[in-house]
Amino acid sequence: MTHSASSTDATKQALTVQPQLSPRAARFVARHPEQLDRIVAVALEAAAAQELEAADTGERPELLSKAPPLPAALQRFVQPGPAGRDEGLLNLTEAAEQLGVTRATVYAWIDQHRLLAWNATRRGPVVPAEQILGPRRPVEGIAQLLEIMEDPAVVWAFLSEVSEFLDPPQRPLEALKAGRLEAVLAAAQSYGTAFS
Repeated sequence: MTHSASSTDATKQALTVQPQLSPRAARFVARHPEQLDRIVAVALEAAAAQELEAADTGERPELLSKAPPLPAALQRFVQPGPAGRDEGLLNLTEAAEQLGVTRATVYAWIDQHRLLAWNATRRGPVVPAEQILGPRRPVEGIAQLLEIMEDPAVVWAFLSEVSEFLDPPQRPLEALKAGRLEAVLAAAQSYGTAFS
């Protein structure tokens, strides 16, 4: 049996085992069964991002080339992204150009939690373009969100997808742009609670 086949078998076997949920998680599932698809999708995306980051840093370069195919039982959680999905991610030079500032300022704003950025590819740090409203105008509220969810990539995942924790349900990024910081922070707290 090859390594790939054994990995696929192990993955399929893991899907037949019911994980042990904490009482808190079990209560959440019972109260919010409609959230399960989103939670699993976010967990899969986070695992994929960690795997990619490990591969990019050279820790385990074999991960991407030997990754087993996604089992059919998980296919419903995967949404194909539009072509050029990474087009929304800028490198630091591109971010500096859109903001009308220097690269040094971009680095400072990342350190001050005014901008979201993370190392996700071999090209270095990436900055989501949608958080830039114009010259010298990043969206407000990033620092407060990073106090709730420390990982910038997780914050971006939260901001980018429609949240049922907002009334009406919408992308938290759009709510931030509309000045609804308190509502977004409350939704972020609920989003974070869903994973603890």
